[in-house]
Amino acid sequence: MSTFKDISYRSKLLLIFVSFSLLNILIIGMFMAFLIDKRHTSEAMLRAEHVYQQKEESFRLYIAGIEEILSALKHSNLFKDYLDDPSDEKLHIVRELFLDIASSKNNLMQLRYLDVSGRERIRIDRDEENDLPNTVSELQLQDKKNRYYVQEILHEPKDQLWYSKIDLNIEHGKLEKPIKPALRAVLPLFRNDTIQGLVVANIFMGKFMDSLVSSSEEDIYVIDQEGRILVSSDHQHDWNQYLADIGPIPNSVRFSDLNLESPFYSKRVNFDNGEGLELVISPHAVAFTDVLQNELKSVFGVLLFVSLLSVPLAYIFSRYPTQLEQEIEDHNLYLQMRVDRAVDQYVENEKMLLHQHRLAQTGELLSMIAHQWRQPLASIAAVIATMRLKLQLQGQSDSLSLDEELSQIEHQTQNLSEVIKDFQDFYQPDRPMISVSIDELVESSLKILSAQFEAGKIIVHKELQAKEGIKVHANHLKQAIIALLQNAQDACMLQKNGNRVIEIKTSIHEVTHIIEISDHAGGIPEEIQDNIFMPYFSTKKDKNGKGMGLYMTKIIAEKHCRGNLFTHNSKDGAVFTLAIPE
Repeated sequence: MSTFKDISYRSKLLLIFVSFSLLNILIIGMFMAFLIDKRHTSEAMLRAEHVYQQKEESFRLYIAGIEEILSALKHSNLFKDYLDDPSDEKLHIVRELFLDIASSKNNLMQLRYLDVSGRERIRIDRDEENDLPNTVSELQLQDKKNRYYVQEILHEPKDQLWYSKIDLNIEHGKLEKPIKPALRAVLPLFRNDTIQGLVVANIFMGKFMDSLVSSSEEDIYVIDQEGRILVSSDHQHDWNQYLADIGPIPNSVRFSDLNLESPFYSKRVNFDNGEGLELVISPHAVAFTDVLQNELKSVFGVLLFVSLLSVPLAYIFSRYPTQLEQEIEDHNLYLQMRVDRAVDQYVENEKMLLHQHRLAQTGELLSMIAHQWRQPLASIAAVIATMRLKLQLQGQSDSLSLDEELSQIEHQTQNLSEVIKDFQDFYQPDRPMISVSIDELVESSLKILSAQFEAGKIIVHKELQAKEGIKVHANHLKQAIIALLQNAQDACMLQKNGNRVIEIKTSIHEVTHIIEISDHAGGIPEEIQDNIFMPYFSTKKDKNGKGMGLYMTKIIAEKHCRGNLFTHNSKDGAVFTLAIPE
């Protein structure tokens, strides 16, 4: 039985490619399905919001027409006269007024006036929308004091319009058939802050509610705050909470019971009748699903075609895997050789730079020796000349004076010997690490540069507080200190006002020995602060500056002394800080 290991490299590549393609089809297809569903849902919700705004505006205008009628009655002088003097003559006039108003509004089912006892005094009826209204005779007028809306308003009268829930009209205690959805608008009438009665308008809501849920592209539902369906586009559950006793429809079917497959948009209608009416708008489930499926079929068709097309291409390209693999390996070897060569070149350059730096410092050391020896040699020459003159003038030497002058010669020669020793100790880079205090290295470095500082009239302020020993390459660290002191010296020599001061501070912070060397030369310009430790960068090129001093000093501090060198500006000038850990 063959295993995966026994399959040829070419066949493995083809098998892997086909498997990967199928996996890609699945992943991309699922992702595209998600994006398409999200896009269609977003578009459906935007359209639903637009439909809601249209429907909500229609609802507002429909109710506004009723409010105009009731407001006109409230402010009618004829009606006010009747309320002040409810005579039969004025009652007849007001009844005609009610009939005229009802004739002008085809959606008025009833327009009534009830006195404070809740009994009808005027009633105009209309059987169906668009029918002519008729006046109900006094013998047919009813007592409505037990109706919930009459009791509620008369119990706590408020000078504002009151709306009932949208329900089915009831006459003489029974549901009117065929059913007539209605809304009652009740306007309390006040005279001198005393309620005089109620104007009640019953509005036909059937056709309007049907128009509210009518749409060619969406299913629309009107539900109450408890989720019960009042009307819907398919009319399957219209007014079911009122019809439970006359048909097979279950009582109080709620919107949540429908389990819609398509997304829906839901928002409250801006109408306060205590019912919490809400419009729910959802795209037609079948149409929404069909569009979604058609797009997904197109996407999967394209992906499948690309995948099938890629199989022969994979077969063709799999003919040369070994050659390609060899070329990649050869190229990697070539790149590795180039990297190794570049690293070797970098190391060689570092050694060359260090060697050049040491040669440059050797020249500087010779110059220092000349500075250090010039004064003692001049002193010796002066003493010898004095002795020779005295011998010539006196014919013999004064033994005491001669002894003092010989002592001076001895002192100066000892000084020369110490200088030679300091320079010899400095120029021994391969000496092992020894324990030495930072303060000793600073003093020794200052001794080497003392002649140059005196010649340049540079004042040195010392604050040395690092007397404890630290194990370091002493010569490397001294080389770094001297380089920083020379850098400060160069900065001071550029000052024309003669303010040539160098400050040296040493300290120990926990396990770190710190050297701060600062000058009073104005500091490092901000635009070059990031470059001063770069190789070949110099601000003294007009004075043959090579730009290697601070660069090599940083290398010595970090690589040979395990420390760190950084700089900042103080109010007087530049401050270089050398931190060496134990």
